[in-house]
Amino acid sequence: MPARVKTSETRLLRAPGWHNDLSSALSKSFESKPMKINSVLYCTITCLSLLAAAGCSTLQERASAPATSSAAPNTPAIGSSAAQPKSTAPLSDSAALQGTWGGRELSADSDAPCYLIISGKNFEFRGVDTNEWYKVTFTLREDANPKVLVSSITECCAPKYVGATDYAIFRLENGTLTLTAREPGNPDIPSSFDAPETRQFIFKGK
Repeated sequence: MPARVKTSETRLLRAPGWHNDLSSALSKSFESKPMKINSVLYCTITCLSLLAAAGCSTLQERASAPATSSAAPNTPAIGSSAAQPKSTAPLSDSAALQGTWGGRELSADSDAPCYLIISGKNFEFRGVDTNEWYKVTFTLREDANPKVLVSSITECCAPKYVGATDYAIFRLENGTLTLTAREPGNPDIPSSFDAPETRQFIFKGK
């Protein structure tokens, strides 16, 4: 078999005009391929341009995304506490008691009015009897139940009560002040608003 192949190849190489035929074939091939090569190059360049444009667009979207997300927390949430109006805190009893109160003494035999004039930590009491009056300083025990008013008498119609301490319980409801007090100098706090041996008052604010 090798001898035959060698003989065949020798004949082909020695055949007259073989190189002319080969040159002609190659020439025709190169003449037809430039158009195909140009078409392939054009398509390749076009595809690369489109891919490059798409890549730039994607990078721009990714670059702009953090800015959008970082700006979101600065927007106040709807219904957040910042947008809600603040509720007004209720007045303390000390503040609610300020002013002039007019009423009557439930334990007295008269329907004549009596008055309580409160200013800061001081108040003045004027009884049913116009000759009865007291000037005192006071403190409140608002955490007690019922709440306690502790008075220290600085001036009054009865000299024996000057300097004495008076204990009373009170209740504030809808603009009405209910007050029950012991005699000045008695160290016991009234146990209820209708406790015995007490004076009981109802006042309305003016």
